[in-house]
Order: sequence, then C-alpha cells, then structure tokens
Amino acid sequence: MKAERALGSVSSSVGPGTTDEIFWRDPFTTQFQNQARSLAERIRKMRLTVEDVHESPLKNESGARRNASAVAAMKFAAQRFDHLGRRMEVMQRFSDQYWDAYLNLGDRAKARKLRYYTGAIYNNLREMAEELSIVKEGYRKQWLAENRPYWLESILARYDQMISIWLTKSRQMDEALRKYEATSTLPTPEEFGLGTRPVAPVQNRSQ
Repeated sequence: MKAERALGSVSSSVGPGTTDEIFWRDPFTTQFQNQARSLAERIRKMRLTVEDVHESPLKNESGARRNASAVAAMKFAAQRFDHLGRRMEVMQRFSDQYWDAYLNLGDRAKARKLRYYTGAIYNNLREMAEELSIVKEGYRKQWLAENRPYWLESILARYDQMISIWLTKSRQMDEALRKYEATSTLPTPEEFGLGTRPVAPVQNRSQ
C-alpha cells in the first residue's frame, strides 16, 4: 500500500535514532534544537507526506472499511509523526525568537513576540500540550484495540510527563516576561533550555 510505504520512508527524515526515542526526547535541550535546525527542510517535507497519508483513506472509503484496523493504525502513526514534526518547527522558532529578544533586550517589539509562547490564547507551548493530549488518547485507543490494558498506564504516564514539560515551560515564559517588563532582562537562553546561539543570523530567518 502506498500509504504504508510513505510512512516507512518517514523515519529516515528525523535523522539518527529511532523515531520513538526522538519522540520522547526532551525538546528543551541543545541536542533536540540542533537536530530541528539541521533537518528543517526534511521535517517540512515529512509533514506534507504524513498529511497525505492521513487523508488517503478518505479517498477510498470502501478500502478503508475493509481494512479498518490497518487504516486506524496508519492514521495514528501519521498523527504522531506530524506532531513530532510540528514540535521541531515550534522549538526552532521559539529558540530563534528568544535568542533574538535576548540579544536585543532594549527592543520590546522583539520581546513581545515571546507572548506567543505564554497565556491562554495563541500559545504555541500550550498548543503542543493540547496536541499531545490528543495523540495520547489516540495511542490509548490504538493500544486497547490490539492489546490488553497491561502496561498501558505506564506508557500514558510518559505522555503526561511530556505534556507537563510544555505547560511548565509556558508558565516559566509568563514569569520571565513579567520580570522583563520590570527589569528589561531575560534569563539566558541556555538557562531557559533553548540551546546555543543559532549560527545563522536570526533576523534572516522567517518569523
């Protein structure tokens, strides 16, 4: 099946390491962010590929009904890959924009861009947590369709831990911006878990 072949090719898009290992890697590390930057174009193509995989069963409803379990598994795998790709894109953008603000502390317009990573609306970090909650529920359904509940809770706990990382970082960003308003200073990007300074000039990157 074309969709299965496409999913099989996706794993190589995210570089060394298994996709499962990379999926559980803390995104607030230099290793993760360097990988996201170096693979930016491949990640973009990967997300387009998995989008096609997710939509392909809809184009052949009768085939989808005959292979319902296989289609469900493929759609979940595509959803998980897409979330990983978006995670890499969000972290690259967050790191770039934070560094830009940190290197230009007197420019409040640059600091204001960091509000996209805090607050109740248009919060990229909270959106990552919400997306991951959806992936978690998809995993639960997929597991129970194929297995007994044993070990399920221990795996779901890993999802909860990752969700907590995103929400905690969003709260930390909110606190950092409150302090910035009073002191015009920000924690160092390394202290905030946003890696080393990007090699390419930040102002040349798309915002």
